[in-house]
Amino acid sequence: MRSRTIQPLTDRKILPRDPTLDSCGQVFQGGQNVFNALDAYNCLANVPLNKTVAAQFLQYYKDTIEFQSTLTYLKNPPSSYQQPPTDLLVGLDQIGRQLETGVFTSEYAFEIAVLDLVYSAHDSHIYFYGGASDVFSFGSPFEISSVSVDGVQPPEVYIACKFSKLAS
Repeated sequence: MRSRTIQPLTDRKILPRDPTLDSCGQVFQGGQNVFNALDAYNCLANVPLNKTVAAQFLQYYKDTIEFQSTLTYLKNPPSSYQQPPTDLLVGLDQIGRQLETGVFTSEYAFEIAVLDLVYSAHDSHIYFYGGASDVFSFGSPFEISSVSVDGVQPPEVYIACKFSKLAS
């Protein structure tokens, strides 16, 4: 097993900010528990990405996930497996390259890329809880249904109460 030394962060700077002007400050100043989805998203999209910390996290996560016993099966599943193959280690390397080239504009965008990769495994033993990606839970006051009109065409999404009126 290789040994690594964690380097101290040298790019830490606490900048003065006016919470009344940024999107996160506007969301949290009201003292509410339910927020407009666009306001919550704008807050998340403006959380700065610390590339040094993100790169260290990716290496740590990759070192940890190498112990996952299903990696080979996920990469080359048997023909009877009902999910598409996914190579988590290659995926983490791709995210690392995207991090280096500046693809991610926020912490949230970075975490969503990791979440998408983890979800592609369809394995509840592999998980990721991010900092920014777990701040809000998005929901709707409306029930939705996805329905195929004839059972052959791909389903379309409907607001349930409107669909039930259309169906009757």
